[in-house]
Amino acid sequence: MTREPMTREPTDGSETRTSGASRSRLLFDRRTFLKLSGGGAAFSWLGASKRVSAQTEHWTLVALPDTQKYVARSSLLSYAQDQTNWIADNLRSENIAFVAHEGDLVDDGASLTQWNRIDGVMDTLDGDRDSNPDGLVPYATSPGDHDWAVEEDRSSSTENYRRFFGRARYVGRSWFGGSAPNDLSQYQLFSAGGFDFLHIGLEWEAPGDAAAENTPLGWAQSVMDQYPERPTIITTHSY
Repeated sequence: MTREPMTREPTDGSETRTSGASRSRLLFDRRTFLKLSGGGAAFSWLGASKRVSAQTEHWTLVALPDTQKYVARSSLLSYAQDQTNWIADNLRSENIAFVAHEGDLVDDGASLTQWNRIDGVMDTLDGDRDSNPDGLVPYATSPGDHDWAVEEDRSSSTENYRRFFGRARYVGRSWFGGSAPNDLSQYQLFSAGGFDFLHIGLEWEAPGDAAAENTPLGWAQSVMDQYPERPTIITTHSY
């Protein structure tokens, strides 16, 4: 059975509609970096200081939840592959504008076998890079606690995550904005429904202070300051 990923479908620029989950809408003054919500993943809309009433075309943001168990066993890998296949097959019918992986790409961050498996799964979103350097659709990954070499140990290695999903993966893609100094948090730019969006993917339990640019949170604040007019979506595994 094909398992479809969760989708968020903003329909009028004023709310986030979720499929199979409670609906939420968070609007903030985007010039201040406020506390993110966690618990698996967070999608925070930062920037809309007032309700937008104009109707826009239907478009979809796809959220890929933890794939860790699917890549841990070869017998389950098809479930992860089904999700990115569904995205590729429904790009036009669902008007998919962006894909965000919510973290825990793998179950064991030290296992190259698992990293190679999820690399192949996410490669589906790249399509034929020779004919289309931007790939099929803009996307992001945010490392979860299982993506460290030792689960929930921030002092352990993230070499495998950065090797497969660091900034080098996105060289030449017009929608990729850049990454934090430690290459664990990244930002992307995309447009949908008449809006130009900023997306920030934050590492698990991102540390630091918004006022300190040398920290992950400070880096994120500096990115938001570069794009003060763009509504912002933030994805993180937990905060």
